[in-house]
Amino acid sequence: MIAQIGTEVDADKAKWGVTFGSFRYFQAEMNMLIKNYLVPKRNTLYITHGPSGTGLLPEAQVGNPVIVLRDYQVNPGANIINDPAISPQECEYVELENPNSYAVDISGWKLTGGVEFTFKPGTVIASHSSLYVCPNVKAFLMRNESPKGGEGLFVVGDYDGHLSNWGETVNLLAADGAMIYTFSYAANPSDQQRYLRISEMMYHPSTPDGVTAFEDEDFEYIELKNIGTESLSLVGVRLTDGASYAFPLTSSYSEKLDLLDYTDAWKYDQTDTDLKVSWRQSGYDDAGWLSGAGLLYVKPSDLPEPKNTLLMLGPRTFYFRTHFNFPSAPSVYESVELKLSTILDDGAVVYLNGQEVFRLGVSEGQTHSSLSSRLVGDAVVEGPFVIPSDNLVQGDNILAVEVHQQSDSSSDVVWGCQLQAIVTIQTAGQTLQPEQHLVICKNAEAFAERYDLTGILIADGNYTGNLSNSGEMINLEDMTGSTIQSFSYKDGWYPVTDGGGFSLTVIDTTAANDLSKKSSWKPSSTLGGSPGQADTGSIPLPGSIVINELLAHSHDVAPDWIELYNTTDQPINIGGWYIGDSGSTDEALMKYQIPLGTIIPAYGFAVFYEETDFTDFAFSVNGETAYLTSAVDGQLGSYRISESFSASPTGIAFGRYYKASTDSYNFVLMSTNTPGAANAYPLVGPLVISEIMYHPPQLKDAEYVELLNISNETVHLYDVAKGAGWKFADDGGFEFYFPADSAIAPGERILIVKNPVAFASEFTAAAGTQIFAWSGDGNLSNSGEEIQLSMPGDIDSEGTRYYIRIDRVVYSDGSHPEDADPWPVAADGNGQSLHRIDHNAYGNDVLNWTAAAPTPVM
Repeated sequence: MIAQIGTEVDADKAKWGVTFGSFRYFQAEMNMLIKNYLVPKRNTLYITHGPSGTGLLPEAQVGNPVIVLRDYQVNPGANIINDPAISPQECEYVELENPNSYAVDISGWKLTGGVEFTFKPGTVIASHSSLYVCPNVKAFLMRNESPKGGEGLFVVGDYDGHLSNWGETVNLLAADGAMIYTFSYAANPSDQQRYLRISEMMYHPSTPDGVTAFEDEDFEYIELKNIGTESLSLVGVRLTDGASYAFPLTSSYSEKLDLLDYTDAWKYDQTDTDLKVSWRQSGYDDAGWLSGAGLLYVKPSDLPEPKNTLLMLGPRTFYFRTHFNFPSAPSVYESVELKLSTILDDGAVVYLNGQEVFRLGVSEGQTHSSLSSRLVGDAVVEGPFVIPSDNLVQGDNILAVEVHQQSDSSSDVVWGCQLQAIVTIQTAGQTLQPEQHLVICKNAEAFAERYDLTGILIADGNYTGNLSNSGEMINLEDMTGSTIQSFSYKDGWYPVTDGGGFSLTVIDTTAANDLSKKSSWKPSSTLGGSPGQADTGSIPLPGSIVINELLAHSHDVAPDWIELYNTTDQPINIGGWYIGDSGSTDEALMKYQIPLGTIIPAYGFAVFYEETDFTDFAFSVNGETAYLTSAVDGQLGSYRISESFSASPTGIAFGRYYKASTDSYNFVLMSTNTPGAANAYPLVGPLVISEIMYHPPQLKDAEYVELLNISNETVHLYDVAKGAGWKFADDGGFEFYFPADSAIAPGERILIVKNPVAFASEFTAAAGTQIFAWSGDGNLSNSGEEIQLSMPGDIDSEGTRYYIRIDRVVYSDGSHPEDADPWPVAADGNGQSLHRIDHNAYGNDVLNWTAAAPTPVM
């Protein structure tokens, strides 16, 4: 060390001098460090306490010692922690025990299966001691019961995932992958986990029409459903992440009780006798009074409700009494609100069980002979007015009314009323009945503005936060904090749900769905969704009808056409649906309406032609997007599919080609047009991409792509008539255009390289090989991208040249996404290149590529 850094030490001393302490030579200081520190410490570690000493340091660990599961806790319960911001499920744990007489180093060991965790370097479990692993160390230390913080426990984390109430297996693996211990436990889910499901989400509502005080996001909602056969308590259930909501321990809901209607019967007195106050009381004997149904009246003109009992004119004051039943003691309700609506001419004072509760058009201090303070022409419905309910009783109640005329010469009189009670009932938390739906709103007032609330059960209060318009994670937890459902949705699944006015609806709430997959969802059948009720529309499931084949470049050879295919085993009626192109506006989507009654049979086809069907538009020869959209009575529906296509040669159709390797479809040029029949194989050639060196092992710029002519004719790579060369390009890093007079003979291979000098320093091509170089800064991506060979097509009206794809490959490095990428990793800087296996087979499929030693034109 002195020899290595002594010169630097001397240079520092010369520049800075001795800034503190006394001067010492560097070599002397190093000797003191060795003598007084390093040697004694070494003796302590390796001799006194080493393997041959007292045993405080163990012998080197040999093999994989046994570590066992001592305990675990799946569902700690709601009382395990006092912090409401932390889910009780965060307090679960797995306890590992070292049963050996020596300490065991588990650095690099892993928990896998139900939870995932890798133990950090230096993790050692002492002899006959335990280690606790948990999803949240902070939450574990805050537990209310043992094991918990303050007990001197060895606690590590945080592991990914949770121990599921549905039962699962957890494995302990050594650093070399050997199985050390495995355990499984039985399922014990809560009823909320068994039967509560998210059934619908309006994550990106449409912009409201007309004037409103609300923002678009205020119209969001989440719908829950009870899929069980018994009533289900929602106490303690909560939503977390994007939207946050917790069901309270108690819940309230309101009911309307109809107590009196306008046509109910009344006893009445029109003798103009001053009855003082006794007539208002419940026990008053009105047996001698006349009786009749409302409305009670003298009125020549029509009234808002039926005129049933004719009164006589003359009295200044009329007296009316009626009975109504209130079914329960008012005290059993959280609140009772009485609402009175009247049809009255001219003024009245109303008494409930002898107590005045309302007056209209009669001044305070009135007597029998008092006149009304207002004049009514034609009586109308007034109210509802909220009246006191203090002396409301269970069972029989008396409503007494005195109606006053405005003048002795009044030519009319009217009385009738409607009485309703709005009762609020408190229960032990919100419950859901079997098959019942419940809506949790972002803003209940906005929701009520947009939707008819009849029959919709709405949760108390609003959720906080927002459902992201671009998609996010949603968690639904039960009262113990255990996961009911956890998933991520994406805005790209269905464009009509991303601000188009339709909601995301779970296809089958009873199935064991992975809600993070598009296939578990469909757009709602109706615009606005179906909050609070089942989505019973007749829209086919996603993928039932597809755009299967399309001819866009017909010219005079034949008309454009589009072929639809029914992928199901049932006939589907597409009558009234629309075909459109180039845009998502209603006008673009509705260019052609399919005739009513059009049915595509099971696994059948329907073909529509430009000359006989969609005569008002044609598909673009330079490429665009074709759309198929469902509709009912001219209103666009939620079933919408599209296929985008690029420029095409004359008379060659695009079609769907299934790739088993990725369980997906490409919409590509077909080798043969097959309208009304199963698609042919994709068009391959005349040139293909045959080898790709995207990540050279040494020099980045040594990368290359090899092209092969699989046809029997020379292919000229420059179109003299069009004045343009063929193009080779990637996703956006570069574009290379072949120069004039360039051509490739049958069976010939040519190279396109980034840098000829760098290429020549790493690889050797056969003599006479045509080598072309692209210019600029672009490189083939080491992580994967799309590369494409195209020939020049038409020029549009704005002077833009379009290119027709001849071959395309979307390659990857084998790690995007991690653990789910089928492309070979050996080509990612490890000395190999990607080789096309069958040159005459479709190229954009990982099954047709392998990694092998580079052979640029050999």
